[in-house]
Amino acid sequence: MSQKGSAAFTIFQQLGNLKRIKVWSSVGYRDCVVNCRPWGFGRALKEFCPKLESIDIDGPNLFWLFDLPILPYHKIPHIASLIHQNVPEDRLRQLLQDHEREELLGGKTGVPFFPHLKKLILGHNHLVAAQDLLSLGAQCQFLTHLEIHPSTSNTEAWEVYDKNDEHATSTTISPLLSDASSTTSVMFESRRLRKRRPFNDQDLVLFLQVCSSLRYLDLTGCSITVESLVDGYIASPSSVSATTASGTKARIPSIRPWACADRLETLKITLDVPLELPREYHAVVWKHLGSLRRLRSLTLMPTKKQRYILVPSWDYGMGGLFQGGGLSQTLETLRFQTNWYLACQGCEMVLALAVWCPQLRNLGLEWGYSFDGWPELQRADSFLKDERVKQCSIRRFDIYHGRDDDDSMSF
Repeated sequence: MSQKGSAAFTIFQQLGNLKRIKVWSSVGYRDCVVNCRPWGFGRALKEFCPKLESIDIDGPNLFWLFDLPILPYHKIPHIASLIHQNVPEDRLRQLLQDHEREELLGGKTGVPFFPHLKKLILGHNHLVAAQDLLSLGAQCQFLTHLEIHPSTSNTEAWEVYDKNDEHATSTTISPLLSDASSTTSVMFESRRLRKRRPFNDQDLVLFLQVCSSLRYLDLTGCSITVESLVDGYIASPSSVSATTASGTKARIPSIRPWACADRLETLKITLDVPLELPREYHAVVWKHLGSLRRLRSLTLMPTKKQRYILVPSWDYGMGGLFQGGGLSQTLETLRFQTNWYLACQGCEMVLALAVWCPQLRNLGLEWGYSFDGWPELQRADSFLKDERVKQCSIRRFDIYHGRDDDDSMSF
């Protein structure tokens, strides 16, 4: 993708029937930023490989999924109107992002390079931006499979923009910005040039609220915080009651529906739900997961900050997972990669799950961690030898007893 000249991507002229592609790089972002043309690569694939349905991006790659216009200032009214207003920089940055999100989610900007995309895998160290993610959710109606692994921490790559555009320039600042501070000028210029930015969990939640076609979703490469997921989140609540200490009504936690709720069959997700939050917050998340009524496989992964992500206990509202009977009839695989045994009633929980979910055949449990792992293995062995467990409908147990996903046993 870093080849120079007009003939850099002519190889794709011979691949008119191409449906699947994997893009990987053997060099770092620092080496490919100078000459890389992610817009040229996407445009070539769109022109010569119109049947492309599956993309796997692995390693350091500048890869854009949408063509975003680089506009002069007079064509961005809300930017022109903000330039000379006395708005604090933090507030100004938020306003610009809110405007952009609204445009992208409305499908008003962004032309897809891959309008027939069905499967997208964002491998480790990917560089997919917020603008591409939001446009993907709003416009890619055929996308059924999405995997997001950890993105890059590299910052140089975010300075790339479409240098081929006639309106683009990296040195000339509009006269409209002559009186603005240098920081403000940079902010407006970046917005005008449509420089990409890393997506955050708020962007990810917005994506889930508009992308209706998903059936397989793996988000274990990024953590979704309860602040972004739950409306009415209170930063450090001691309780959630009808009224606050000041006599005003407390906000009741709720979660806006995901557009894919009636289609999603596999979900792997990392949720950052602090243990100190009131149980109502855990309960509303369990209830939200239960609204995914066609789910056959659910995996809850731990965050980097803490081992508990969502307490799997009836006391914390786990019953909401099966409220309405949806998942009770569809769920086949359930994995709690949290310190599960210490957070719930152990054997009784497993037996209850077997009763609630007659289709459940595979159950993954983490048994905590010690230096040698022996106490946990003894407890797991005792659990598996229990006659009630032997005779329940669950046929396979994956016992995770270490810090890594691969450190597991299957029975």
